Amino acid sequence: MNIIENKNIGKDINIDKDKKLIKFSDFEFYLVMDGYYRLDGGAMYGMVPKTIWEKVQPHDEFNRLYMAMNCLLVKKGERIYLADVGIGDKLDQKGREIFGIEREKSLIEEMRDIGVTPDMVTHVIPTHLHFDHTGWMTDNNENIMFPNAKYYIQKDEWEEAMNPHVRFKDSYLKPYFQALKDSPNLVLLEGDSVIDEILTILYVPGHSKGHQVPVFDAGEIKFAHMGDVVALATQVRENWTCGFDREPETTMNNKKPLMDRAYREGWLIMSAHDRTVRVGTLETVKGKYRLKKVL
Repeated sequence: MNIIENKNIGKDINIDKDKKLIKFSDFEFYLVMDGYYRLDGGAMYGMVPKTIWEKVQPHDEFNRLYMAMNCLLVKKGERIYLADVGIGDKLDQKGREIFGIEREKSLIEEMRDIGVTPDMVTHVIPTHLHFDHTGWMTDNNENIMFPNAKYYIQKDEWEEAMNPHVRFKDSYLKPYFQALKDSPNLVLLEGDSVIDEILTILYVPGHSKGHQVPVFDAGEIKFAHMGDVVALATQVRENWTCGFDREPETTMNNKKPLMDRAYREGWLIMSAHDRTVRVGTLETVKGKYRLKKVL
């Protein structure tokens, strides 16, 4: 057991690095993941020139970044929340090679390692419906993977995913989520939504039409999964956005007040795909935000 108190956060938080667990009061925040994959560096950094981003982000001979698929599992009593669900196991061999998928364990296996089975999950919150965030929403037979959970999705994200523009159709793979259509498990949201005293979902469009950020309130601390608003730790910077953002200007406009609030309130922040800084807190360096590593 490697339990430490993290002095940098300024709260009485216990961190178990071996279990990738952050504990505070009666909350347990588990950093679970669905392995690693690779995407083009230019696609991930958009208008940021390679001569700049390659100084902070290694790439392979095909210009691909080696990234994680970070998901957040929150336990509070009998409630189990799951933010993002990885890429799943539906891609064929060609797809796995294109994206360079590597994993020792899947998300479902990592969950079982901490004593959580799919039927125990009560809330599923995908930040958006791109295929690398929705893979385990259904199983390989396209049945709902978490049968006792409500799936919280923005209405405009759902509508876009069911009938995507040709520019984005390869990002939305209907077998990953179509089983939810007409299901009582599906809860469509319209904007910022308070789900309960623990979970608030913030509407942060830009990367996708209905991108959202779940924020978990543990009293003295808040923990947010930023999805692809902060796909990589470097993207806490206001003008560093993904090249395939649907509306990059909207991303930037929404990111600034979100980061200001996260900094002001001292949130723990999870990046969607960073391998090195999976969770951190914001600090300022020369007037710009930087994500300081916690785990």
